[in-house]
Amino acid sequence: MIDPTPLPSESSVFFQSGKTVFIAIATGDLRDARQRLVSDLQAEGIEALPADGTPPDTAEELEKLVKDALSKAELTIHLLSDKRGVTVEGGTEPIVNHQLRLTRETSLPRMLCVPYLQNPIGVIQNSYGGTLEHEEIHGESVTELSHCIER
Repeated sequence: MIDPTPLPSESSVFFQSGKTVFIAIATGDLRDARQRLVSDLQAEGIEALPADGTPPDTAEELEKLVKDALSKAELTIHLLSDKRGVTVEGGTEPIVNHQLRLTRETSLPRMLCVPYLQNPIGVIQNSYGGTLEHEEIHGESVTELSHCIER
């Protein structure tokens, strides 16, 4: 068994009512967790985009959806696992990587969430190329992430 990698005990990110957050479309194993997070944020007056976590059919639709949401967002959240999701029609990369690449082209702060896994930093390093500027790893449950809402 791999020992968990220690993470900062408190997130530097707090969600505030009236703000807009981009929450990347998740893989099937994290779809319910994503919907819980969207519901928690919306209950506190925070707009979560896209509200519907269903993947679009084509790469062109995905690009438009993500870029439109990013133009309104102040923060991005990516629920990540060792799975990468489907590659939409016309795409060249799995949907998780596609969205992360698009958000990494912005200067928006990014929260990379690796719930349910024992080594979040290892998953980020091995599957997503490590962290970049403006990125923070959150290695606890989505419920814990919801506690970052500033009340």
